[in-house]
Amino acid sequence: MGVEVSAFEAEFAAYIGMQYGIGVGTGTDAITLALRALNLKKGDSALLPANSYPSVFGVQLALATTESTLKLCDVGVDGLVTVESLKNYITPSTKVVILVHLYGNTVDILGIQQYLKTIEREDIYIVEDCAQAAGAWIDYGDRLSVVGGRKRVGSFGILSCFSFYPSKNLGALGDGGMILTNDLTIAERVRHLRMYGEVSRYHSETISGVSRLDELQAAFLREELLFLDDWNKRRTTISKYYVQQFSDIQGISCVPFADGSCHHLFVVRVSDRNRFMEYMRVHGVDTSIHYPIAIHQTKSFAYLGYQKGDFPITEQLCEEVVSLPLYPELTDEEMNYVVQTVKDYFAQ
Repeated sequence: MGVEVSAFEAEFAAYIGMQYGIGVGTGTDAITLALRALNLKKGDSALLPANSYPSVFGVQLALATTESTLKLCDVGVDGLVTVESLKNYITPSTKVVILVHLYGNTVDILGIQQYLKTIEREDIYIVEDCAQAAGAWIDYGDRLSVVGGRKRVGSFGILSCFSFYPSKNLGALGDGGMILTNDLTIAERVRHLRMYGEVSRYHSETISGVSRLDELQAAFLREELLFLDDWNKRRTTISKYYVQQFSDIQGISCVPFADGSCHHLFVVRVSDRNRFMEYMRVHGVDTSIHYPIAIHQTKSFAYLGYQKGDFPITEQLCEEVVSLPLYPELTDEEMNYVVQTVKDYFAQ
């Protein structure tokens, strides 16, 4: 937590459009400390989409310290929380809604904010999980009385959380994370919580652990931040090419992206997923699944009491989604090989 961390905190906060940045050890730590900094109380609940598997661990760690509860909600066909998916899940106890910008895709956060205003629930904190969305933006047009304006993802909520895991759009050589906010009081709480709850050295006022962004990682991230927009443009080019090439293939559908997405993952839906993935593997194309198991279907979160069928869209996505290669260094030759291999599979 020296000069490189301080400089990166300021530079990344400015890039996103926020005042305060607090570097932490991981993206999971970012979610954990962000929620703890909101000072939730017994009886409060936080709402999280059921398909955001990694986020849930940080959320539950934070809620366990305050006797608050975790609630889940379903998503739209693109894997994102929507106004419609929220309507059946917000209750009087809901104090926080965690919006996950999944796959680098952008949640309609302005629409959700307007909905919360309509139902007179502006008291609900919005926390953005931007672990997969560094550099994405939302065009808000005239919805904020500004024509053609844009804001970076991560600048809408009371807090936003980022991961710098090596495979992210902005990735360190090891782990790292960041919390952003415009609220000075909350920023100070996070700073205390990331370092033993200390308000000054060896003077702890809150029981907490330690989560520090390493100086070396911060130094690398500062340099990489200069290239982030160009890397995201390359990701977008590859993603749009995939969509174009797959548009007339029966049996595969692309998860839609909103304008401004940073295309962290390129995700398709395939009914016979295991057979498809094996074919791709045999022909030299690695694939992955984000995510194969919904939160409520894991043993560790069975205590939440949800049953199979409670979140039908999430459960269907978990059975069908496949991630294809997508990263800035992917060459045109490699990109075309991926496309041809997919076409060959569905031509069988």
